[in-house]
Amino acid sequence: MFKLKLWKQKMQYFVYSRKISTKMSVLMITVITLALFCSVFTLQTYNKQILYKNTQEAANTNLTSFHKLVENTIESVNTYSYICLSSSAVQQGLEKEEDAIADFRNIEKIEASLTELIAKIDLIESIYIYDKE
Repeated sequence: MFKLKLWKQKMQYFVYSRKISTKMSVLMITVITLALFCSVFTLQTYNKQILYKNTQEAANTNLTSFHKLVENTIESVNTYSYICLSSSAVQQGLEKEEDAIADFRNIEKIEASLTELIAKIDLIESIYIYDKE
């Protein structure tokens, strides 16, 4: 308690012993400094909110674009698979009897036809044909 009173007396002496112009200068500098700190804090908070919102919008846009890209890729691959299966050479090769389908020349013919169809398509690396039976 004694130290607090001593500190209070020292502060009073320091303030009362100064000229009024010095007191006004210190007061103005203090007010301006506080106003600047408040302004900087407010602007920084506002800037963080804007940055967060922009980052969130960019992330959503990227995810939406990626989702559409994947959907379009899958749709393209499905379309190419229908094109490959609708090829006359593939249809003729697959419609033959079981013994003819197992024939090496027939397999080569189907493979050559499919290779020709997908040669220009980067999305497809391989094709698998399954028997439904």
